Amino acid sequence: MSAAAARRVSRSVETACGEIEHERLSRRANATEALVVYLLIQAALWFGIGLPPVPGGTSWLRVTGLTLAGLVGFYAIVVAPWVHDDDWHGRGVSRPLELSALWPQYSRARRVGAVLLVLAIPVLLVGVNWDSLLVRLGIRLTWPDLYGRLTVTPWRQLGTAGTAIGVGLVLAAFLIRWTNLGSAARLLAWPVGLMLVGIVGVAACLAAGSGDWTRFREFAWAGRRGNAFFPRLAAYLPWGLLQQWLILAYFNTRIRKAVPTSGWAGLPGRAVTAALTGIAFGALHWPNVPLVVFTCLGGCVSGWLFQQDRCRNLFLLGLAHGLAGALVAALTLVRMKVGP
Repeated sequence: MSAAAARRVSRSVETACGEIEHERLSRRANATEALVVYLLIQAALWFGIGLPPVPGGTSWLRVTGLTLAGLVGFYAIVVAPWVHDDDWHGRGVSRPLELSALWPQYSRARRVGAVLLVLAIPVLLVGVNWDSLLVRLGIRLTWPDLYGRLTVTPWRQLGTAGTAIGVGLVLAAFLIRWTNLGSAARLLAWPVGLMLVGIVGVAACLAAGSGDWTRFREFAWAGRRGNAFFPRLAAYLPWGLLQQWLILAYFNTRIRKAVPTSGWAGLPGRAVTAALTGIAFGALHWPNVPLVVFTCLGGCVSGWLFQQDRCRNLFLLGLAHGLAGALVAALTLVRMKVGP
């Protein structure tokens, strides 16, 4: 065996579901790093971002929490893949400008579908609630003066258009994994469909039990109503993609490379990885118990599916996250708040 081949063998690892991926570090290093990063994120939530604002000023703890969250996010998204030699497809995303390489192989129908998808995302995001997006980014509570300046004309319109165009371009160039888009969509259709039907069913049961059908009567697909579905989906999509990148592209990747196929404590590796992914995702929403239960279940399902390359598509799972979040917010009284 050549030296180059030996290096390739030494950098491969059998994941929890039995697939082979590149990896530079040991299983223990993957597990330790995932735990440390997770604890830092929880610290940022509980001792910074989740603290109430200081009247007439900005809490230094809140700024520290936002800074810590940004640094940890930068490590998870940008630095960790290089440290571990994670493949783009292993994170569920496209190689840079991969669509341009695949374009000559596409049939006319697939080309039309790709163009429509690339155009549909910016069109949807034009309906984003710019004010809500700034709230989710922590701007309103941390820098209220800046929030006030960004939510007046023309900055509100420019922010909305810039978000739509920017996210659309990033999705097309990086985040939409084109190589398994069709197979992943078929594999995810049933679980995502059942999840959405389940949300409607639970919301209907709660409404029937309380006798309050206001959310259903006032439901609207579009418009300026507070529970209009598509504006909520537009606001949730970037946030859902960011959360799924963190919990799947980073944590699930670290965990499935840390857990052997044989698993732990008598449980198969794939089940252990799915369970740990769900528990980690749910715990990020504590103490919002309804949201903890919902996100834990969703995290277990997505953590199970994301382990297999044929359905490892971050864009589709982020879209599912956005659909579920928008539906829960529109039809239930669940408080959509992450962390403390």
